[in-house]
Amino acid sequence: MGVDGCTGVSLSNVCLYAGGMGLAATRTANLTLDRFQINYRPGTQRLMSANADGVHLNMCSGQITLTNCVLQGMGDDCINIHGMWARATTLDSPARTVRLEAGTRHTRKGRIYPDWAKPGEQLEFYDLDVLSRGTATVDTVRQEGDELVVTLNALPPALAPGDLVENATCIPSVRVSGCTLGRNRARGFLCQVREALIENNTFEHTSSGGLWILTDAHYWFESGPARRVTVRGNTFRGCNRGETFREGALVVFNENRGWMRYGVAGSMRGITIENNSFLDTDASAIYVASGQDIVIRSNRIDQVSLNPGPFTNSGLCAIYLRDTRGAHVTGNSFHNIQLPFGQTNCSQVISTAGGAANTQRSR
Repeated sequence: MGVDGCTGVSLSNVCLYAGGMGLAATRTANLTLDRFQINYRPGTQRLMSANADGVHLNMCSGQITLTNCVLQGMGDDCINIHGMWARATTLDSPARTVRLEAGTRHTRKGRIYPDWAKPGEQLEFYDLDVLSRGTATVDTVRQEGDELVVTLNALPPALAPGDLVENATCIPSVRVSGCTLGRNRARGFLCQVREALIENNTFEHTSSGGLWILTDAHYWFESGPARRVTVRGNTFRGCNRGETFREGALVVFNENRGWMRYGVAGSMRGITIENNSFLDTDASAIYVASGQDIVIRSNRIDQVSLNPGPFTNSGLCAIYLRDTRGAHVTGNSFHNIQLPFGQTNCSQVISTAGGAANTQRSR
């Protein structure tokens, strides 16, 4: 099912038995899915419900809401919501223009989408650590070969060739609530947006993490560095136990510089992870890299670090922080773990893991 360039789409009580991707939407505003399912067809012995992602939303805007949905059995991620990075190639300050190329070989063999930017839309400019280079409004857009030539109301003084560019107009706010996601090959939810509320969901038996909060400018070039994301009241059960497993059942990172090469502190900001349950995972329950203003509190963590594999340092810790500035880790409870908490290259961290404000029961 495809949705392109629409506004105010609502799908309710729909069940897909898909062959490729389940639902793909681009340039769509205010999309609502309620009691939407992608599932195995009853009466069959199918190994998958869909070969690729369940719900894949690219450069959408406004409010995206998924409530009481069941997405399971996919050959890839259950949900992926993101924008697309472009890259500045050449600048012309007197003309207020910047040339943009696609960030990735996966986008029409390097050709940027002609509608990646439109007049009146807001662009934001970043270095690879997602540190701001400034903002501007689009005046005009024209295609020249594989690039877009964009005239801005003003060229940010700090902008340099090679910087990342994001169309902030095409990054939605997201709410995912009361959904069941999992039994799939990859991740449960790839959350690549600024603002999200993820609450009261069940993530179960995903071969990789149940929830990834990230931005990536080295492979897929999917944008959306977190600024205000709340994850609360969810259950993560049997996640991150397959061949595609990573550092945790819930991970936060900026992977702009390469595979498992994370950005500096401050890339991913304003993230609260509270009152969740984590059970039965191979590495950490919660792993945060490149963070700032992180709150991890009142989570219940049981049977983690079962097989940390290559993550021999972080994977032994139920909660692990790396390259993070400003974090509160308090009030969490632990059962059947190896170590409650660890950190590398962090600052301004308040943690009572294993102390009075966290309770721990060892094996």
